[in-house]
Amino acid sequence: LTIGGIDGSTYGTLELARSSTINTTGTKIINDYGRITSLVNAQQTFTFNNTGDVTIAANGYIHLIGNGYAPGSVTGEAGQNEIGAAGGTHGNTGGRGHSGTSVAAIYGSSIKPQTFGGPGGRGPVGWGGRGGYGGGIINLNYSGNLTLNGTIETNGEGGNNSWGRNGGGAGGSIYGKILGTLNGTGAFLANGGIGGDTDYNFGRGGGGGGGHIAVYY
Repeated sequence: LTIGGIDGSTYGTLELARSSTINTTGTKIINDYGRITSLVNAQQTFTFNNTGDVTIAANGYIHLIGNGYAPGSVTGEAGQNEIGAAGGTHGNTGGRGHSGTSVAAIYGSSIKPQTFGGPGGRGPVGWGGRGGYGGGIINLNYSGNLTLNGTIETNGEGGNNSWGRNGGGAGGSIYGKILGTLNGTGAFLANGGIGGDTDYNFGRGGGGGGGHIAVYY
C-alpha cells in the first residue's frame, strides 16, 4: 500500500468515515503529502494491521480529528451553558476557559489506551456553536519495523467560534504494538482542540486536554 506521490509532489488521501480495520501485507508507505484522515464522527476506532515494514515520510501522516465523545456526552465533558466554556478532559484536564467552570476528572489507561476523548463544553443556549468532539482511538499492530518521520495523531476537535466561546475536545488514544524497531524523527500525538474564540470581548473557551499514548516496541 502506497499513499501519495513517490516524488513528494502529489497529494494522496485516504479518508475514513467510520470505524475501520485496515489490513495490509508487505511494505506500507505514506509518502510526502500522503495522508489518512477521518470525518468528524462520534466514538470511532481505527485499527491498522501490517505484516511488513511501515514508513511514514516527513510530510505524511495519519491525522484523525473529532472521533471521540460527542458534545452532550457525559464522559469527560466540561460544563455547559457558560460564556467561555471549559475544554474536554481525557488523559489531562481541559482548560477552564473564560468562565472558570469546573472540568471533568481524568480517566482512561496510560498503559493500554482504549478510551475516547471527552467533548468540550458549550456556551449559553441560543448563543450558537457547540463544543468540539473528543479524539478517537487508533490501534497499530505492526509485525515489522516502523520508520516514522511524519505524524500519527488522533486529536480533539476545536470548539466552534461563536458568542458562547465553546470548549475544545480532548485528545484520543493511541495504542501501538511494533514487533520490529521504531525509528525516525516524527511524533505520536493526542492533542486537545483549541477553545473557540470570536472578535467579541468575552474571553475564549478552554482548550481540550491531552489524551493517552502507549507504543511498545
